[in-house]
Amino acid sequence: MTEYPIVDSHIHLYPESHIKTLAWGKDLPSGHPLNQQQSVTEYKTAAETASDTLKGFVFLETDRISQSVPSNWSDASASDDSYPDPPEWKHPLDEISYLSRIAIGQPIENEGHIEADSSPCLAFIPWAPITAGATVLSKYHTLALSRCHPSSRHLLRGYRYLFQDKPAGTMLTPEVISSLQFLGRNNLTFDLGVDARQGGLHQLEEAAELLSRLSQQQQQQQQQQTSDLLPKIIINHLCKPDIRSPSTSQSFASWSTHLTSLSNYPESYLKLSGLFSELRPQSPSSLPTIEVLHTQIKPWTDFVFDVFGPKRIMFGSDWPVCNVGGGGGEWSWRRWRELVQQVCEDRGLTEDEMRALWAGTAKEAYGLEVGL
Repeated sequence: MTEYPIVDSHIHLYPESHIKTLAWGKDLPSGHPLNQQQSVTEYKTAAETASDTLKGFVFLETDRISQSVPSNWSDASASDDSYPDPPEWKHPLDEISYLSRIAIGQPIENEGHIEADSSPCLAFIPWAPITAGATVLSKYHTLALSRCHPSSRHLLRGYRYLFQDKPAGTMLTPEVISSLQFLGRNNLTFDLGVDARQGGLHQLEEAAELLSRLSQQQQQQQQQQTSDLLPKIIINHLCKPDIRSPSTSQSFASWSTHLTSLSNYPESYLKLSGLFSELRPQSPSSLPTIEVLHTQIKPWTDFVFDVFGPKRIMFGSDWPVCNVGGGGGEWSWRRWRELVQQVCEDRGLTEDEMRALWAGTAKEAYGLEVGL
């Protein structure tokens, strides 16, 4: 098997002391794979089999406890240089400080990283109050940059906001549109997180409509010669399809229709990631073979390769979440890599396409500074 440089485009990190600040952390039972420190030290162990080819990772926010619009927000807050960090943004901003310490190699005690871990950190994509509109987002972006050491600010390449657990209609507000336009103006990406299986197919329909409205508004601006750049939209986890149902089901037909619409957005990319969470859980004592797993996901992966093309798709491990459905921390990262390799070989990707999927597309989408 030819090995190519790898950029892991989707990982999460947190020290043990931060688990209580995760929106989902309080419900984790003792002994759960995610109810323990998952920092750079643990990630390097998980990805050890690729240590010679792994060029680095992109960090994605971990869904900290937060609120989009602070209770003390007023119109004057936007221009108030002394506006303090509001408590509703404390945990996401603390996460940025943690990532900045990783990026510059200045660990503090019990955070699970060392000085040498700065080099694999290629970018971080924190949470942002996307539903609050461009004015609030602009203030948040200023505070986020202030949490970064000056030498790490260029690594803040975009933001993520999870729509997967939000009420219907959340994506289609003027505030969300204006926030994404702000990201485009500032050359920042947006990671789109929706959940077709557990959240409902209406989320995909809304996401497709959101991107359509962004494109339409940009076309109108072009006619008026006031056009903003379209933000790059990076779709997480194939939108978490219902792989537990057959590909002959109505859910597959609806998912594929909406994925086609998302692929029509000219600045959209897709992460080949997260599917261990959509399969039925794997038992460490009876792990299915890579060939069996490939057969299970093949209709979905074939479809996204057909509509996005291999050069708009990027590898992501979704570590450590992959440990929950992937059989355990000792082998989940390695098995996901092997499964993606199987997908690539089955598709007959060229060398250029393989280099793009494993690292080049992530470099292009996020503007990473990494030699491949």
